[in-house]
Amino acid sequence: MTEAAPFEGEDLESTDESVNYSVFATFGVNTDSDYAEVAAADEAVKSLEQFEGVLAEIRDEGVEVRGIYDLTLGSFADPAVCLWLRGPVADDLQWAYRQLLRVFSRYFATAPVSADLTVELTELEPEAGAWISFVDAFGTTEGGSGRHAEPNFQPVEAADEVEDEDDEELGDEDAAAVVSLHSRVGVGIDAFTIVAEADEPQWLLGDPSEPFGDSIAVAGTPLTGRWINSSEVFEVLR
Repeated sequence: MTEAAPFEGEDLESTDESVNYSVFATFGVNTDSDYAEVAAADEAVKSLEQFEGVLAEIRDEGVEVRGIYDLTLGSFADPAVCLWLRGPVADDLQWAYRQLLRVFSRYFATAPVSADLTVELTELEPEAGAWISFVDAFGTTEGGSGRHAEPNFQPVEAADEVEDEDDEELGDEDAAAVVSLHSRVGVGIDAFTIVAEADEPQWLLGDPSEPFGDSIAVAGTPLTGRWINSSEVFEVLR
């Protein structure tokens, strides 16, 4: 970790406007036997109204909801839903997360799993991919000094063209995953979240840290999911 200059305070109005933050807020399925029963129709409608109301509220405050994802294809212990929140002000993201916590706790009766605040180190595509896969990563001693090194960002290349005409779809030159790097806020070891987005799950393959050289290594099991609309969240969690 590079040596830091003494902190002398900072005028909030002079904050670098180019900084953008992301929070990957994940929630798990409630496994309580009494609560796991099929919900009544009016309960689902009320929960959805509250959820969409909070989404509208946080968007009005300048927080972007890049995507809501169904992660249920993971192991039973993994989170089931992820909301990707973005914005230039960390305080706003924390406030937005608290509003979501209130709705998920009261109307979905589910507990949060994780919500790491990160700084975006690479640019994102304007439109979110239909599928997402994200994984923890840590800085290594090779090729630089973790989050303080300039990332060598390149989109993950599409698979090589397949000569067999029956497999032409797998060799589509326009099909690829776009990878972004996010540095977790906080002191300690250099910790990251690597995110891959793609229109098809078949492109979410391989080592996502490869575009960033040897300074970053993946640690842990990725979470992968499909983009869903707000009305599907109740179904996923209940």
